[in-house]
Amino acid sequence: MTASIWSLEYLIGGWQLSFHDDHFVGWLITGSYLLSALLAGLIASFHNHLDEKHVTKFWNTSSLLMVLLGINKQLALQTLLIETGKQIANVQGWYDKRRIVQFLFR
Repeated sequence: MTASIWSLEYLIGGWQLSFHDDHFVGWLITGSYLLSALLAGLIASFHNHLDEKHVTKFWNTSSLLMVLLGINKQLALQTLLIETGKQIANVQGWYDKRRIVQFLFR
């Protein structure tokens, strides 16, 4: 049985859900992102007690960003986005003109 061109299996192409940076330095960087997220969260909590809403929002946003970067470091979600884009471009017939879209995303 072949996969439909709009199935999840087809769209993700060659990307696999696994650790893509599974070595010491990769995990060190991931841990650093998560530690930074924890520290930013603690700073946000401190400023929340002082009722400094704008500063709290900044640190909460920074904390969330660090968590997302840590997850992306191991899962390589940008590769998933690229693979999905390639598959959609193939199906829709504009893969040969992909340079225009690539330019717009830079």
